[in-house]
Amino acid sequence: MVLQADLDGGGEGGALVADDQWHQAKAPLKAMDDYAKVPHDLRLPAYVWLAPTSGWDVPHRTYVDRIEVTVGGDDPQIPRPAPESATHVRPRPGAQTGGPGWIWWEAEDAVQSNVLYGGALAPDTSNEQAILSNGAWLQWHGVPDPALDARWTVDLPEAGRYALWCRAMGETFRWRWNDGRWRPSTGGWTDERTIRGMGKYVLSVQWLCLGAVDLPAGKDTFAVTMDPDEGAVGFDCFLLTKGEFKPDGVKKP
Repeated sequence: MVLQADLDGGGEGGALVADDQWHQAKAPLKAMDDYAKVPHDLRLPAYVWLAPTSGWDVPHRTYVDRIEVTVGGDDPQIPRPAPESATHVRPRPGAQTGGPGWIWWEAEDAVQSNVLYGGALAPDTSNEQAILSNGAWLQWHGVPDPALDARWTVDLPEAGRYALWCRAMGETFRWRWNDGRWRPSTGGWTDERTIRGMGKYVLSVQWLCLGAVDLPAGKDTFAVTMDPDEGAVGFDCFLLTKGEFKPDGVKKP
């Protein structure tokens, strides 16, 4: 327990106001017993307990849409103003965009995945979201055991040979199309962009050309897998293109 606050929900006796409007739940955060033990650059999960004023044994429903914390005080190490918080990006399984000779799809739009929602590698601020395509990615601070399983359905308007590109955090993985053989992610990563510093570790995303693939027209299945010892999952987006592509952050062809 590091910080704690008792929130005033704006209603009688501090209760939450029962409507669909925003309300400022005022309360200062108080340092708890473990505060002095925590490094300043450690990211902390926040939990909110809502105690019904009518009693725990009374049926009730409470929905909290969003919580924001305003940082105050005189600590010069805390940025002013506080950075704009990230917004939730809702996955759209199977979605894709494209143009003449290219198709782009987001990793978070997987039609099947055993990656959990949330995670320490998710963007915290709007500035971090701007580094990622669509403001989100398929990420987790660890790889599911026994292995990562993520798949996407890509609708190809025409058959042919495409260059396959991947934007990810730089870990090694294996990939395949349809029921083909698994192939390793070989080659050199490029166009690295920093998302944020995490103490001794820098969280970043970069591009990798996985090579040329021959694909039929219609719906094709793309899949990736990673072993648990890789430590982390972080896929941003993928690209199939028949033309030349020069990686430049989140810019599409």
